[in-house]
Amino acid sequence: MGSLTVSPLVLLQVRSKVQRISLLNRGGLFMINWDEFEHIHVIRKLKEVIAKWFAIDVFFADDRGNLKIIEKGIKRDYANNVLNLLLQREEGFDHLSEFVRNTVNELRKTQEKDMVRDYLPNFASASFPIVIDSDFMGGVICVGYFREGVTEGQKKRAIEGVSSLQSSAR
Repeated sequence: MGSLTVSPLVLLQVRSKVQRISLLNRGGLFMINWDEFEHIHVIRKLKEVIAKWFAIDVFFADDRGNLKIIEKGIKRDYANNVLNLLLQREEGFDHLSEFVRNTVNELRKTQEKDMVRDYLPNFASASFPIVIDSDFMGGVICVGYFREGVTEGQKKRAIEGVSSLQSSAR
């Protein structure tokens, strides 16, 4: 794991870009067309830049907190080494799915424009709601950075958190 810290303000660009997404109109109700979502140029490029510059992975979830675009059991490389390690196992994917579901439910309840939570001890995520015409459509969850001012001891606890997840999965 690197020692990069990222201000959640940097990640606010994700929220503004996601507002321009592919929608389906179903009987007057707008829904996100998740099948086309990952192919939108702005979304692809935004994920690519955030991954390359900050080693942060960007995930999307529907209004119920279900992860979109990625599937359990499908191998892929993640920008963040911690996520790469954790998501090699089904238990790691289940942990991320539960975290995303809880985060999206919290975003819906609080109606905040952003939320910063620890994914693992001292290993943060920044999340943003996807709201279209005042309707909550889901969330953007950016995982994989240390908060500003994190100490070496706190980084060590984050590594221990990863190790404990790996150990409990065996």
